[in-house]
Amino acid sequence: MTAIHGLGSVGKSTLAAALAHDKDVQNYFCDGILWATLGQEPNVLSLLGGWVQALGDYNFKPTSVEATTNHLRTLLYDKAVLLVVDDAWDTKDAQAFNVGSARCQVLVTTREGAIADALAASTYSLDIMTAAQALELLTKKLGREITGIERQSAENLAKSVGYLPLALELAAAEVANGTTWNELLSDIQEEVARLKSFDRPEAEEITDEASLKRLSLTASLNLSVKRMPQEKQHQFFWLGVIPEDVNITKMMAASLWEMDERDAAKILQYLRNKALLLPGLPLANGTPTYRLHDLFHDLARNLLTASTTPKRQGDLPGLGIALADAHVTLLEKYRQKTQNNLWHTLPDDNYIHQHLVWHLEKAGKIDEIHQLLLEESTTGNNGWYEAREKLVQTAGYITDISRAWELAEAKWTESNLSQVVSLQCRYALIISSLNSLAANVPIELLVALVQKNVWTPEQGREQRDFVRFGNLVI
Repeated sequence: MTAIHGLGSVGKSTLAAALAHDKDVQNYFCDGILWATLGQEPNVLSLLGGWVQALGDYNFKPTSVEATTNHLRTLLYDKAVLLVVDDAWDTKDAQAFNVGSARCQVLVTTREGAIADALAASTYSLDIMTAAQALELLTKKLGREITGIERQSAENLAKSVGYLPLALELAAAEVANGTTWNELLSDIQEEVARLKSFDRPEAEEITDEASLKRLSLTASLNLSVKRMPQEKQHQFFWLGVIPEDVNITKMMAASLWEMDERDAAKILQYLRNKALLLPGLPLANGTPTYRLHDLFHDLARNLLTASTTPKRQGDLPGLGIALADAHVTLLEKYRQKTQNNLWHTLPDDNYIHQHLVWHLEKAGKIDEIHQLLLEESTTGNNGWYEAREKLVQTAGYITDISRAWELAEAKWTESNLSQVVSLQCRYALIISSLNSLAANVPIELLVALVQKNVWTPEQGREQRDFVRFGNLVI
């Protein structure tokens, strides 16, 4: 196990991605490269289940983390695979992905040195860019050479933001939009001074390099947001309602911002051009997706909930929306897309099915989670299972069931004991049914189901039919 350790925004994930795309690395790990981005609240079971499917096993039902890690060890026992565990915040979460054989290697990225130590990993501490590397990055982002007097100004600005890649990208975006290097440098210095004066009484004495770099990145980010039109600011703020480390699609953004997909795509590209979004993995049909760096996600969430009348001079006015209310608002926007208010009828936008239960929980709608898992489809099947199975998200469905179980248990009182036991028995039966589900579909029938478009190829690989849960209610 190897760990890349360094400051937030220093480029750990970028370095890991560069390694994963290196031809020599790919040749060495000839059976492939598996990647999982954890973040602060990872869905470990779903991520592990995704690895199982990536290895070609669509029949396994990932009902627990322990069972899935054991199954992955079996699948990887004779393979040479690089396992990348990106943005680890918790040792236990990272350890769950240590499932490779002797021919495998685990690469962890983390800003917490203690995690690397606890994992007994060989640690590479990623330093900041050199001045020459910073100038090379600025040149690449601007798409032109930086020479003469401008070069010296660019070097001064790069130094002022601590040579951090994210801050440099933000700076390049501002210069591309017409701001001069000296104007930007002056603005950043003023913003850093403002932040230092507000952060803490002794802030004037902040001298350690890491703190100064964080301040310079925050200042750069604040300036980029302040320079946007107010409508674009608010659209950026609303991205704070989604979880960390998710791919943002134009379909999801259209629902969030209540507009058509074409306009949503334009806004996402605008935010990308401002360096406020990172590119995500494109969908199977080539549709681009975007991601929020966790530092930018924190800012968006803070401004979503911040007061509309800032107490501190120079702070951006927020939207003043309580986070739970923001989740309620998002859910109502999605509810309008359902048929007869049934969540399982939601159209697929490569987002909501994976995160509906999470949003319901954050909105405080726990009873609605249980109701969701009771919904029946027009065929009499369990509607939510049928929807997620069709999208090849069985692991996510199991995660939803497990979370519903935990939420029911947390709500236990003597007065509602029978209701809690009833829910838990139902969820136990569902998981038990999935565990015992046979996959003995004759190959001729399997081929026919795919050819007749009754199953998608992905469902065909899962080699199983829909499961009827409609009567498993106690």
